[in-house]
Amino acid sequence: MVTLLGSAAIATPSAVAGVPDSRSVPPTCAGIVVDGACAAPLAEQHATRAAVRRSGVTLVRRTFDWAEIEHTPGVLDFRLYDRFVREAARAGLEIMPSVYGTPPWQDSRPAGNTLHGVYPPKDLAAFAAFARAIVQRYGRGGSLWAEHPEVPARPIVNYQVWNEPNLTIYWLPRIDPRAYTRLLSQTGAAIRSVDPAARIVLGGMPVASHLGAKLTDYL
Repeated sequence: MVTLLGSAAIATPSAVAGVPDSRSVPPTCAGIVVDGACAAPLAEQHATRAAVRRSGVTLVRRTFDWAEIEHTPGVLDFRLYDRFVREAARAGLEIMPSVYGTPPWQDSRPAGNTLHGVYPPKDLAAFAAFARAIVQRYGRGGSLWAEHPEVPARPIVNYQVWNEPNLTIYWLPRIDPRAYTRLLSQTGAAIRSVDPAARIVLGGMPVASHLGAKLTDYL
């Protein structure tokens, strides 16, 4: 099952096959994207988390950037994300990672291509392995929670695969729904090999944009 999640990070309570019916979304089910806040000074990050929690929002979406975490093949540096996940747990916030990005050693950019944007990885299995590592670190029974028993465990259970794949800038050199489906399928299987109950969420997609395909056409 795959849940569709919009760019505004409004999560549906059950899996859907297409655009979610807004009548099925309970008024308490809302989330917010916090990528920008993660780059702020620590005091500002703390204030942002507190403000988000006071607003009633309980789910935050954060990009888990493969290019930032695995600079060298086989060497994953989760230190920055460890701190973010721990502090979110302390604030009572649930995290939904957007598993995304292509490190230079996996870039599928053709030789001589100078288009600006993100290319999908050359090896889907390598991306799936990265996603599996996220589950092993932060999911149910993840190593982070074992290493930090002083932190109230809030394991990740929802995993969003990629970002806006219906826009060319995020899937160069051209959008390819079939290729994204292959990435989604393989990554979802890798995640569920660790957590069979995990919810796999489609990359957030704008309804319409001159930069790519309409959401309904893409689906």
